[in-house]
Amino acid sequence: MMDCGANAECKPEFLYQFGLLGSLYMQHVLHVKNPRVALANNGTEP
Repeated sequence: MMDCGANAECKPEFLYQFGLLGSLYMQHVLHVKNPRVALANNGTEP
């Protein structure tokens, strides 16, 4: 799990980029062939 919650007001394209970076990290550093990218919501957005 990768936490991108430091900024609660991210633009959608930033969330996409965070997911892409996390996926690339999992593939190239941790050698996970097909990492899963999904959103987790705690239900407290502004």
